[in-house]
Amino acid sequence: MNKKTITWILAALFVFLLPCVIYLANFKAVTFNINFYEDEFSKYEPDVENSLEITNDLLYFLRYSKNDEKYVASFEKDEISHLIDVKKLMHQFFLILNITGVLLIIFILLLFFTDSKNFVRNLGGAASIGGIFTLVISLVGYGVLKNFNWAFVKF
Repeated sequence: MNKKTITWILAALFVFLLPCVIYLANFKAVTFNINFYEDEFSKYEPDVENSLEITNDLLYFLRYSKNDEKYVASFEKDEISHLIDVKKLMHQFFLILNITGVLLIIFILLLFFTDSKNFVRNLGGAASIGGIFTLVISLVGYGVLKNFNWAFVKF
């Protein structure tokens, strides 16, 4: 394979991985941002005395603990079982985020070593197309959410 073909393949892989990294990193950042929950609690004023403490414990449980139920003691057994399932799913998402992040860095390095002369142009083009691809996915997702019933029936 010649250098140009390899560069195109690496750039195309970069374009498809970029939205994954953007969405998953955003998901992780928002999920564990305690300020987000504080703002929501101030808007809706839930009828729970220690909601922020419960939320901190829940986030710790989801992120770090080895299913230590002391962090979710305020929940019912069925809820704890569900939270364990949610935790497993979240950790799978985080594994995918880590893998795609590492692959993205590897592809950037390979782009550099494959064609260092045109590296900035190739990376800039791939990043631009990846950004446009991310925007298109966002717009389609927004449209589906706004017209969920229509999209569900069509699906």
